[in-house]
Amino acid sequence: MSSPKKSTPASNTPSTPPRSALRPFSLRRSSDLATVNADLQRQLEDLKTKLERKTVEVEAAQIRAQQAEHRETKIKELARKFWKEEWSGMKEYVGLFNSEDEDVGKDLKEIEEQILKEYRELFLEKEQG
Repeated sequence: MSSPKKSTPASNTPSTPPRSALRPFSLRRSSDLATVNADLQRQLEDLKTKLERKTVEVEAAQIRAQQAEHRETKIKELARKFWKEEWSGMKEYVGLFNSEDEDVGKDLKEIEEQILKEYRELFLEKEQG
């Protein structure tokens, strides 16, 4: 009795490679490539359109980011100005009551410490961090 043949991967593969949709190069006509070229051209145009769209989106996002940074800087400047003016005005106002009274001076120092603490929390620590 003969033993059954073992199948190897080489024996299962066809002897000729699979054929592509195109004819061999020597037999090709320009009409064979027309559909392939048209498809590639369409894909190229689609990619160009997507790239242009993404470029516009990126540029718009950059402009919005710059505007937001500018607004943030402006708001910080206005807030600093407000705090400085508000504090100096409040200091003068409290000083009008009685600058000789020790309780008023003590209260004024406590208020000043509290305001300076809040000012540092709002502006200085955030800028350093």
